[in-house]
Amino acid sequence: MEHVVVIGSGLAGLTSAILIARQGLRVTVLEKDEISAAPRTAGSWVRPGVGQGSQTHSFLALSSEILREEAPDLLAAVHAAGVVDVVAPLQVDGSPEPARPVFDRRLAYEHVLKEKALLETNIEFRPGAMVIALVAERSTSVPHVRGVEVRGAGGETCLVHADLVIDASGRKSPGRRMLEQIGAAPMPEEAHRCDLQYLTRWYRLDDGCAFPNRAAPVRGRSWFGSFLLCAAGDRQFSISLVLSVEDPLRHALREPAVFDRFVASVPRLAEWLNLASATDDPIPFAGIENRRRELVNADGPIVARYLLVGDSAMHTNPTLGRGTSLAFRQAQFVARHIATALAEPDNFCAAFAKWLRQDIGFWFDSQVFADAELCERLRALAREEELPALSHQGRLGLAMQMLAPHDPRIACQGARIFQMLSKPTDVLADETTGRAINEFLAKNPGLTEPREGASRALLVASQHG
Repeated sequence: MEHVVVIGSGLAGLTSAILIARQGLRVTVLEKDEISAAPRTAGSWVRPGVGQGSQTHSFLALSSEILREEAPDLLAAVHAAGVVDVVAPLQVDGSPEPARPVFDRRLAYEHVLKEKALLETNIEFRPGAMVIALVAERSTSVPHVRGVEVRGAGGETCLVHADLVIDASGRKSPGRRMLEQIGAAPMPEEAHRCDLQYLTRWYRLDDGCAFPNRAAPVRGRSWFGSFLLCAAGDRQFSISLVLSVEDPLRHALREPAVFDRFVASVPRLAEWLNLASATDDPIPFAGIENRRRELVNADGPIVARYLLVGDSAMHTNPTLGRGTSLAFRQAQFVARHIATALAEPDNFCAAFAKWLRQDIGFWFDSQVFADAELCERLRALAREEELPALSHQGRLGLAMQMLAPHDPRIACQGARIFQMLSKPTDVLADETTGRAINEFLAKNPGLTEPREGASRALLVASQHG
């Protein structure tokens, strides 16, 4: 039986492992963290290598669609554990009803997948296994990876042979260093700083209380940044504030009382706050970037029998679990073409890189553009300067948000873009939708985001008071 090694047991690694194992291959998952098998309750399962794991997450309809196509039992398991959105309209023009998004804590969702993976007879888990090097041979013009060198928790090392190595180790993948060690050409890579600061606080509903809104995200702009609320399983929900890393207010908002004063000043958030109690203090997350790594340069593939999947290949500002959908899409592609990946490794590396650019590259590129614009506007707010004008892309998105409450068709189309089921170009190609948006923009040339909640001055004053 052919053997695949998966580096990392995050969402990309677990999904890749399960889908490949179900193709009849033997899979070994190497995970550097020692992961507890404790229940899925809040705080009971720690992932030191996943900085975004404690932040607000939702798992978009695209990720649910992929699970429904490839592993419906996994979708049923995450539905049973989390909160399924029953609000957002996603069906358009008589098309089939898409799978629903899931709202849950990132680590709780991951824990469900891990429990399912442990039941797969073709998967072996090795926790506490740090991959320190690739093992390769040069049978063609590029190195062919034939396994990995692993250091165990006790410091011992061993070789794990493989017919294919999938690097799903995440944002901090050591792929560049390991490829250099086996003589591969430099890995093409692009990175874009994203100077955002997230602050997330978790709450649990008080006894006898229910979610005011089943699970639809509550999103908006404040006078210093953005806010987001999402429900989760186990009667929990989280509220995240997003502001510039340059903004001194980020220090004040780390104080629980100041954080909750802002939340209470936004009626759409206050109705949740009044039904719940906090379970922790605000959790910061920064050092964010949008990065894309590739294994193909102008001359062709730089390696064979080694693939980057999930955040190892491309990662963005972790906006509402968009990266999970991209990771699942990659895992699906590799699993569906695993026979070709093993039989024609050089050709597959090039084909996979081309597919990544054509199929999901749009979502990376659009996130880079949107984050650059957001960072510029948040810096202006932090400096109390006039906001720069919105780009055409920003104006289109804002127009759809403002029209959605009054136009069910635009509400549906906007929700489909948000859930990664449609691209903006597909939506704007619809004559009726495009005309309504363009007419709205023509009537509102100075369009800007509505602001909600307490001002910067009020929050600072309340802190000192």
